[in-house]
Order: sequence, then C-alpha cells, then structure tokens
Amino acid sequence: MTLGEFFYASSHASAYLAVAATAIVGYGFVRLAFKHSGLVGHLAMGLLLMHTAMFVRTLYWDGLRNVVPKSAWDQWYVASNGTAVNLVFNVMVILAGYHSLKALKLAIPEEIRGQYSLLGAAFYPRLRILDTLRRAIIALWNRVSG
Repeated sequence: MTLGEFFYASSHASAYLAVAATAIVGYGFVRLAFKHSGLVGHLAMGLLLMHTAMFVRTLYWDGLRNVVPKSAWDQWYVASNGTAVNLVFNVMVILAGYHSLKALKLAIPEEIRGQYSLLGAAFYPRLRILDTLRRAIIALWNRVSG
C-alpha cells in the first residue's frame, strides 16, 4: 500500500466516523433547539445547524461520492455546476453563525447588552488592552486632525 492509498483509505474511514459523530451530536441538539427559546434555544440551534451542515457536507462529498457509480457522479457534477451544491452548506453555516451570535448577545448581562451589536457580542467582555489601544488611537487621531 502506497502512502497515497493509505491517505485515501483513511480519508474514507474518517469521513464515515465524522458523519456518525455529527449525526449523533446534531440529534442531541434537536430537542434543545426546538424546546427552548432565548440563550439556550439560539445556542442549540446554532450548534444543530453547524453539525447538520457538517453532516450533510461530509455525507455528500465523502460518502455519496463513493457509493454512486463514477459515471453518474460525473454527470451530476456537471449538471450541478460542480460545487454549486456548497451553497446549501454555506447557508446553513451562515444561519448557525447568526444563532450563535444571538446566543452570545443574550449571554451579555441585560444592563449592558444594549451597548453591543449582534456582531459586537462576539467581543464581550472587552479586553482592557484593546480599550486602551482604542483610546490611544482616538486621542492620536484627535490630535492629528486638530
């Protein structure tokens, strides 16, 4: 067995393990995602979507591709414009990101939550060194712009 053949076989074996792992973990988040709202609901939905995207993507590119005859796969690949199917996976990851950011924002104490945007929630709590750097840049800008 050559090194290339070893990596090829290992890739297939690991793909099936990845599909199984993401399916099990994703299933575990289904009830949480649909039963809860707020922080827990958004966090569970983000993780569910991320695991589902990983599950479907791995199943598609590494599982289905090896089960379907090569000629049929090649025809499908041409008909679907190659990687256009990745749009589905990418939309799932984008939605997972939205729910994860929403969960991060809901994790910020309510009295200061309004100070953070959805994207800014990823940077809570602010690091002192970054605040110091930001103030120094603003002071320098004010001095230069007069």
